[in-house]
Amino acid sequence: MNTLQTTFIDFQRYVREPKYSQPLSDRPGNKSVLTIRRFLAGYPLILGILLITVGNIVLAQFITGQVIFKPLLERYSSSVGILLVSVLIAVTLEEAVFRAILRLTPNRLRTILALALWILSGKYYQFIKQETNEFALLWMILLWSAIVYGLNHYLKRPAVFARIEHIWQANFRLIFYGIGLLYSFMKIIDDVGTLKDAQVLLLPVLLLSSLLNGFYFGYIRMKYGFWYAVAVHMLVLLAALAPEAILIL
Repeated sequence: MNTLQTTFIDFQRYVREPKYSQPLSDRPGNKSVLTIRRFLAGYPLILGILLITVGNIVLAQFITGQVIFKPLLERYSSSVGILLVSVLIAVTLEEAVFRAILRLTPNRLRTILALALWILSGKYYQFIKQETNEFALLWMILLWSAIVYGLNHYLKRPAVFARIEHIWQANFRLIFYGIGLLYSFMKIIDDVGTLKDAQVLLLPVLLLSSLLNGFYFGYIRMKYGFWYAVAVHMLVLLAALAPEAILIL
């Protein structure tokens, strides 16, 4: 009980006052074994997050009558190994998009900006193609490559990145909350269209659950490191899959 209280207070304190700091796994001279032990010592809070996740999934199934992960489980029912690898890849990509950037480095900043530009280009591709010709994709790729190349050289300048990092640190609290909120809305956006009548009352519950997960993953990422956040995220996703997997099997 004391461990649960201690880890919850630490998590609560961080969410109230998010701090931009170097995760334990990234610090010079860090011993991985000690970091893993410290991480595992917070297992009561991790179990609490898993129970809340399972509870929300069961509640959503009971109210909506929908089996959320059934298509995924049926697709990989013949191979648990492939399912686990797929979950790991999906979680790693999700963490890379939403939380790798919390700890700023020139490489991460360049990657996120390049990805954002690519997504933006894809969004307007059809419109650009209609206004130009069939070579629109080629010109867009060339333009994107040129911009990324320019960003790469610009952000390599120590003075430039130092200014950006200073702004990032000064506004980290808003950045942490913003990424957490964005993650939460992205996770429930597919549920909005499926809820009918009084079922919409379930939305605040789903939003709070996703927000809790988003903040917790961010807390783990900033305290321990990227792969620790991936590990916790994967556990949470597997916990969400568990009730439906039990019913199917």
